[in-house]
Amino acid sequence: MFEVGLISEIENVGGIKVSEGNLRWILFTESSHQKIDINKRILSKFRHMRMEEGNHYAYIKIGGLEPREKIVLRIGFRVITRDMRFKIPKFSAEDYVGSLIQEYCKPKGYWETRDKTIIALSEQLLSVSPSMLSLLVNIFKLVQERIGFREKRKDRLGAVAAFQMREGDCDELSDLFITLCRVCRIPARRVVGLVVNNRERFENHAWAEAYIPKAGWVPFDPALNLFAAISKKHIARCKMGKQSDYPSRKISWKTHKKFKKSPVKINETDVEYVKEIPP
Repeated sequence: MFEVGLISEIENVGGIKVSEGNLRWILFTESSHQKIDINKRILSKFRHMRMEEGNHYAYIKIGGLEPREKIVLRIGFRVITRDMRFKIPKFSAEDYVGSLIQEYCKPKGYWETRDKTIIALSEQLLSVSPSMLSLLVNIFKLVQERIGFREKRKDRLGAVAAFQMREGDCDELSDLFITLCRVCRIPARRVVGLVVNNRERFENHAWAEAYIPKAGWVPFDPALNLFAAISKKHIARCKMGKQSDYPSRKISWKTHKKFKKSPVKINETDVEYVKEIPP
């Protein structure tokens, strides 16, 4: 079991008071390998909302802020995780319903399925894969062999640049896996969250899910060599398949007409701590 503490530090860095605003804050997403318990004693005045793809948000209304005024919001939850391995049943491309293909095989910002290099690569994969399971195996292996691991950076390359540069972190490995799945007509999406390396040391992390008929959404983490599996060290916060990326927090304010942009700033990283709790 882990306890996750989130923090948002919101400050008016302008010279004029801003009126009320609101914060939409991603907390966690639904996953078969984890159970969540929100600690409402830390922050009681928020609206808990379940959005698309099983993502859960806190919606918080915020009062006006004077110039240089800062407020600090904290929220926490406990998560029980477990190791899971998924058995992939025999399936074919004809087993997919059209709506899944239409929604989860689209090109998106970091998933360039219409790129000529990606299309040619998918054709090669299809030609050497006698079954859908072997296709998934070959995609997984190609991603791991092609992308040399680099230290995590702020910039996210996308599938094509990662393939060309032959390097990346968990973002690039998962983006290339998702893109190749999509161009091969296997619905796929991105999951972002945390990986806990020991009791309190954690990292932001990204992995993928592919939809398998009769099995549902199945996790694949090429960065940590988990094929159709997920570990108890993974904490899933957000799934995104209809968009290739969106922020963990979205803040909006009613501002003075003199401002060309909002004077309200928010801290860059919202995870304050992760602690392992004995069962």
